[in-house]
Amino acid sequence: MGALMCPEWLVRFVAESNRIEGIRGEPHPNAVLAHEKLLGQEHLDTHFLCDWVHVVAGPHARLRAHLGMDVAVGGHLPPHGGHKIPLALEALACIGPTDEI
Repeated sequence: MGALMCPEWLVRFVAESNRIEGIRGEPHPNAVLAHEKLLGQEHLDTHFLCDWVHVVAGPHARLRAHLGMDVAVGGHLPPHGGHKIPLALEALACIGPTDEI
């Protein structure tokens, strides 16, 4: 990974996460740095998370905020795209590590 100064456990975590998603090889340094920035955030919001996804998943990844932006992940069907997706994401982002879900 060269001059990347992120903790080795984080590089391994990103590599394993990528492997689960079917992405092989060493994680891109920008993806590892994006994960490090994510973990260092005191507050998450929809804007930050969308920017993070653009780095990690690519510039064509979009929040499914409009009707018809539906996906399937294997046999799993996540909630349909629409105006409730950003609201749900914002609600999840506001839950702290000691808050109950």
